[in-house]
Amino acid sequence: MIFGGDKLNLSRLKYWWNCYAQDAPLLVNMYGITETTVHVTYKSLSPKNNFKAANIGKPLNDLKAFVLNTQKNLMPIGALGELYIGGAGLARGYLNQAELTHESFIDNQFATTDDKAKGYNRLYKTGDLVRWRHDGNLEYLGRNDCQVKIRGYRIELGEIESALSALKDVKHAAVVDLESDNHKYLAAYLIKASSMVSDIDIDIEACRNSLALKLPDYMLPATFTVLDSIPLTINGKLDRNSLPTPEFVNADKYVAPRNELEEQLCNIWQEVLSVKKVGIADNFFRIGGDSIVSIGLVSKMRSEGFSLQVKDIFDAPTVAQLSRLLNAQATRIKIKTEQGVLTGAFDLLPIQSWFFAQKIENPHHFNQTFIIKIPGEIKYTEIEQALQALTAQHDMLRCVSLKKESLKTTSYQQQYRDNTDGMCEPLYALNIADLNSEELCKKLTQLQSNFNYINGPTWQAAHLTGHIDGRARLFFAFHHLIIDVVSWRIIAQDIKQLLTKQLLTKQLLTKQLLTKQVLTKQALPPKGSSYRQWVRAVQHYALNHQDERTYWQGVCADQAGLPDLGTVAYHKVSLSVHQSDVLLHQGNLGFHTQINDLLLSALAISLFEVLGSDVNHVTLEGHCREVIDETLDVSNTVGWFTSMYPVRLKAQQTISATIIHTKEMLSAVPHKGIGYGALHQQQAFAMTLPKIIFNYLGQLGAQSDNEESSTWQVSQEDAGAMIASDNTDHLLVNINGAVQAGILTFNIAPRL
Repeated sequence: MIFGGDKLNLSRLKYWWNCYAQDAPLLVNMYGITETTVHVTYKSLSPKNNFKAANIGKPLNDLKAFVLNTQKNLMPIGALGELYIGGAGLARGYLNQAELTHESFIDNQFATTDDKAKGYNRLYKTGDLVRWRHDGNLEYLGRNDCQVKIRGYRIELGEIESALSALKDVKHAAVVDLESDNHKYLAAYLIKASSMVSDIDIDIEACRNSLALKLPDYMLPATFTVLDSIPLTINGKLDRNSLPTPEFVNADKYVAPRNELEEQLCNIWQEVLSVKKVGIADNFFRIGGDSIVSIGLVSKMRSEGFSLQVKDIFDAPTVAQLSRLLNAQATRIKIKTEQGVLTGAFDLLPIQSWFFAQKIENPHHFNQTFIIKIPGEIKYTEIEQALQALTAQHDMLRCVSLKKESLKTTSYQQQYRDNTDGMCEPLYALNIADLNSEELCKKLTQLQSNFNYINGPTWQAAHLTGHIDGRARLFFAFHHLIIDVVSWRIIAQDIKQLLTKQLLTKQLLTKQLLTKQVLTKQALPPKGSSYRQWVRAVQHYALNHQDERTYWQGVCADQAGLPDLGTVAYHKVSLSVHQSDVLLHQGNLGFHTQINDLLLSALAISLFEVLGSDVNHVTLEGHCREVIDETLDVSNTVGWFTSMYPVRLKAQQTISATIIHTKEMLSAVPHKGIGYGALHQQQAFAMTLPKIIFNYLGQLGAQSDNEESSTWQVSQEDAGAMIASDNTDHLLVNINGAVQAGILTFNIAPRL
């Protein structure tokens, strides 16, 4: 008995086997199409068959089957492709339809000498999706026109249906693409296997987890709906219009907030990540967040009255999880802080010790600068008052270095001063209307060229007016010893709070609406843990993690010298806004990565192509605000926290293998590398950092659709020369990247 015409569901034959197992004629599942004289492949069936997918067997003796990709290349066993048929029986074409004939009947590039002698010079393009099984049979998955595109990925619905039907509790499955609020998603409809107890439903979570082991993340359905039967049209095809509207219950797809707290958290995430829609199941690190952005998120949430640490974002990376964590805060550890004006001397962090060990030519001109756009109506005196409050809030802005010399060595400590005398030059006012870009750059360089980390000043601010957009700018320059890139965000946020409170106060005074509550409300939240407390915590970490020495020695064991690269030129590489958005918000979904996993995978491949070695050692910079002491919170503390540590990159044979290897390598680094510098400072080992340095600074400014929305953001405008031209370091190449205004840019520069 031969049958065909549609995808075989083997479970439909159980009744036949039960009734006619002994005397039944042979059942043969045939696959074929009119263009190939009806029959192409066949599969003899028996009660012992246990395959769940539609097995269409092997080609008839005078036909050949080829599984090809879109470039007409042969696909390996198990890989999805389109079925092409060659050999005897092919039609000559479609009557009076030359164009369709040309599209469907192509040259047979695989024809053997014998094929050519018999005239088998063509292949028929079936439009059916199949793959070879290990036993030499073909597995039918569906039509090529059932291919959909979601989040930039082309997806074969039949492949998902096949994987679902292979699950033990699923008798039959249908998958369709739907749309909700302009978001396309996949919806699965399931019929439970007859072997299941009637009053027990399919375990959807177990189905989802099993499916995740077989399919990439982007092919996982957003919803799962259990039905008694799949609705069919009169022709026996899936009736999409009769399918019920699914409910969202799946992770990693949009799930709306269920209460006021979740709604508030979603709104904060949307603001920090600059995305239009965040659901309670969205993973922070897969929709654009990274370890640096998490610090900004915690700072923002603290300003909204929440009490949490950066560690909490890693432990609870979705709004739903974080909401539960915040609701259980009664037993949280009390954070140790130092309030008031701090004074006294204390030791250096490892990165500061590294700086002094470099013995650079002009160490006092080694700065970090940035510019913030502010409303044009803010007055000079109001900025002065805000800067005074900023200095009272952040003790490192009153910190200098103490030089201690002996007969053999020179060492340094640092010290909080109890006042700002000499620490900062007066606020500089500059109208830039008549200056060109070169003149402005020169002026801003002059403003930061007279720092002195021993006696002061160590920082400078300037009020820049005269811009054609009507807004002003706040220029900041700090010696690097007292600041890092994470601190930029902190200062930008605090300046915004201080100045907007002044603006609000003025407006209320004008309208005679000022209340005592507004006057007494503190503009900035209480201080977190101090930089001095963090220094002590890092020293304590080194004493208690001596076992890490073996790990770091292993990382550096086979470090090879770099070849002579000749003159290393400066390069600037940028992605488009769209590419940057895809990388940040979709790129991490495939392998459940974080952004640094992908960037360093790309670097591993690039170094292999440039240097010729598949193994290359690189120095990484990290923000070094890891949770090494749960009683400390430095998410809102200004200072130079940066860590530097070596990693061993290895390019694999494929991009996916490189991503997996890099992700696993980075996840194995203890506490994001903080121990390398801590142990090195304690002279636990003597190793040299690799001479290629990589530093991804994160998202420094949100993408904005209009100019006004970029107010209070760190600007991309040129802020002058941060480092004196005569300063050099031990590095060969500096690779620094960041996202500003929604664009990922990397600067590849030679040594300083």
